[in-house]
This record gives sequence, C-alpha cells and structure tokens, in this order.
Amino acid sequence: MRTIIDLEESQVNRLDDWAKAEKVSRAEAVWRAVNQMLERDAAPQGTGFGLWAQIDKSGKGVPPERDGLVLQRALRDKWPD
Repeated sequence: MRTIIDLEESQVNRLDDWAKAEKVSRAEAVWRAVNQMLERDAAPQGTGFGLWAQIDKSGKGVPPERDGLVLQRALRDKWPD
C-alpha cells in the first residue's frame, strides 16, 4: 500500500541520513519505523491474571515476597487487637 505523509524538512534530512547509513531506501526506513512501533505497542502476551506465576520457577504461583495478600496479612498481624 502506498501512502503520503508530511514530514518537516529536518525530519526528512535525519531520515535520509539514517537510511543512507543503513543502506536502505527512505521507504524501507519508514516501513521499519512503522513496523517497530506496531510491534512495540502490541499487547504483550501473558499480561493480566497469573502474570507472577510465570516468573516463579517453582510453579507455586506468586512468590510470597510479591504476593499482596501475604503482605497485607503480615501487616495486619502486627496490629493490636
């Protein structure tokens, strides 16, 4: 797909310098930039519930030092009755 974009002259100059250094066309440079942005901003896999379980190598789920409920209970145990 072809598209038209408006860039400031300074942006075009920097883009051309980068493309020349990478030995690619200006179109390839723009394609790479767009592709990189889309990959970076894509929703990461494995986010949400159970995220810490992937970090814990033991397979037991959230490490106790990072479990909010464990921390909450420990803090409340210190409160006087």
